[in-house]
Amino acid sequence: MFDSAPWESADQRTWNEGSTEREATTVDDADLPGFELVPALRFSFAFLLGVFFFLVPITWEGQLTVPFDVAASWVTATFPRAVGAVGLAVVTAGGLL
Repeated sequence: MFDSAPWESADQRTWNEGSTEREATTVDDADLPGFELVPALRFSFAFLLGVFFFLVPITWEGQLTVPFDVAASWVTATFPRAVGAVGLAVVTAGGLL
């Protein structure tokens, strides 16, 4: 019922056709880039800002909340018609960071 002929064609190539086996390599053989300070600082800044903005609780107007809620409430109260544009600007700025 399942003959191999329908699954083969002249254009088909396999990994082992006419090739030799590669030598085994280890993690120690990999070429890793060196440490770069600027990308590490950018990552650390974005990471710490995100931790503060989304995870660190603060007291605001008698309630325990996160800075994201304070910022979102301020934008909604100050610019009720521009909430979508401000959200797009924040997402774009985050992408550029």
